Amino acid sequence: MHILWLTENYFPQKGGMAESCDRIVYGLRKIPSITLDLLYLNKKTTVPQVKQVVGGQHLEVPIADDVAHSIQMAFLWIVQQANGKKYDKIVAFGGYLPLLAAPVLAAKWNIPYIVALRGNDWDTALLDNKRLPVLDRAIRTAQTISVVTKSKANEIQYLYPRQKVIVTPNSIDTAEWKALPTDQEKALQLRQTTPDNRIHLGFLGYLKEKKGLHFFVENLVKMQLQDQFYLWIVGEISETTEHYLQRHQLPYTHAHSLDKWATIPYYLVADFVVIPSFYDGFPNTLLEAAALQKNLLLANVDGMADFIEKCPQCPSFAPADPLSLQKNLLALLRSTPAEKQAQAQEIYQTTRTHFSPKQEIKQWLKVVGEG
Repeated sequence: MHILWLTENYFPQKGGMAESCDRIVYGLRKIPSITLDLLYLNKKTTVPQVKQVVGGQHLEVPIADDVAHSIQMAFLWIVQQANGKKYDKIVAFGGYLPLLAAPVLAAKWNIPYIVALRGNDWDTALLDNKRLPVLDRAIRTAQTISVVTKSKANEIQYLYPRQKVIVTPNSIDTAEWKALPTDQEKALQLRQTTPDNRIHLGFLGYLKEKKGLHFFVENLVKMQLQDQFYLWIVGEISETTEHYLQRHQLPYTHAHSLDKWATIPYYLVADFVVIPSFYDGFPNTLLEAAALQKNLLLANVDGMADFIEKCPQCPSFAPADPLSLQKNLLALLRSTPAEKQAQAQEIYQTTRTHFSPKQEIKQWLKVVGEG
């Protein structure tokens, strides 16, 4: 099977979508029956590029201000690079441009295409009058839709009952994502700069409004628990949240965006990694923390709800529910070291068993029709 994979999120970009794209493409290219050419719709490059890689080609095309013209020229260039070879399927891996381009290219070539929606593709475009027509066309004429959470699958199936939807949760390789001695040493140094008698909470990633950080810290203040917790914040946060933290004298350390591997000491320094999202996809940060055998505190929504279904012992609270969050914060303060260790081990084992790359690619083979 020869697949053309369209994306606007790929290395060296940072973020969950770029990471997931790289991981899934790598996994599919290892399948002997699949040749996968990746087309990176890149707003930062100025000339088309092509290179051979194991399992296919890596193609990049520039996307200028005139998006329609850029995509039409990309179509012509792809045909030239194919040298007469035919593609069997197209995959539109999330983002506005792949969803815009895939149906048109599929129509030109008279081949089926697959839509892979990540969390934000659905949550945002569904309620955006400008983006909704692109999303709607892409879904209506797609052969298959891939989503990362059961809740998104249910919503799509309700609105598009004739469409085939497959859930493909994110994954992590626990043998690869491991702390080195240098990471342990860095974490120890970080911890030595802060009080020992507090519970340390980690918040990592691009902490936009939907991630619920501001909601979380507001509840810490309402409960007057500033002296019980220490916050480790890694990633971009709003000025409003930063000012709130300072105004209410919440103890915290803020490290701005770091390379993925440089975040490991910040995971290690936390007693609990917290994801208090109002809505979400399936956060890579959840699996990164779990693979490092860290405890979690999750909002029970979307991808986190799917994880909690597999791991009922994982501490969780209802999204955007102050009373539920406050109840769980008090439970954290009362929990014993033995209880925390047992929860962390259960979380780790759940991750190894249910969210491995092998499991993810097994689902993706169903999506592309090879499973």
